[in-house]
Amino acid sequence: MAVLSVRAVTDLDTLYSSYWLSLLEPQLGAVVLADEDCTAEKFQEAISNYTPDKLVITGHGSPRGIEGWNGELVLNLGNAGLAAGMDCFLVSCSTYELANAMRNAGARSVIFFTRELAWASSGTSPASDTLDDDVQEFVHVIARTLVSYGPSEAYRAGHEFATQRALELQMRGGEEAEERATWLIWDRDHLGLLSDELAIVPEESAEPLFAAAVASFLSLLAVFVAFG
Repeated sequence: MAVLSVRAVTDLDTLYSSYWLSLLEPQLGAVVLADEDCTAEKFQEAISNYTPDKLVITGHGSPRGIEGWNGELVLNLGNAGLAAGMDCFLVSCSTYELANAMRNAGARSVIFFTRELAWASSGTSPASDTLDDDVQEFVHVIARTLVSYGPSEAYRAGHEFATQRALELQMRGGEEAEERATWLIWDRDHLGLLSDELAIVPEESAEPLFAAAVASFLSLLAVFVAFG
């Protein structure tokens, strides 16, 4: 079994998500493709050289693909077939169309987000920030479970973790805890899975809920980071 981790720091948002993956990589024994090496060409080379069966990738996402270094779409609709035979976790915004293309091109499974992957942040450094801890752990739970057990188990583990942690935060009370719970539930409710066993594509959530949550959170000293 080989795990390929793909990440590039291109701005503050990707600094956070790349940091999350960097913490996971030693646990997963992952082959790492990072920063300047995070290009479509290097991605193809890594798959040829290491034949991974698991992929965890982060970067700004869109229906067309996931950005790597210098905004290049390292994984995109045109090279979706590179994921054939793999279980994949796309730690990026709005990647349902990409996930669907990957499945159609032979990916064994794809876990993805249909909308923004969002978290609370102090806007400083992810190594010292604690506001993003809940979403960071949410991502870690899904990735670890995907590698150890499989896609259906990973999807369920992510849902269960987010639900339980959000409840704990809500019981703790206070504006910061409420907002951390809001983003965690947002991410949970936009988590999707395409596999032989399950096909889960969340419906679009009502915009007023998101807008209201943003307006509320911007009243805090911490800043909201939407990763897209």
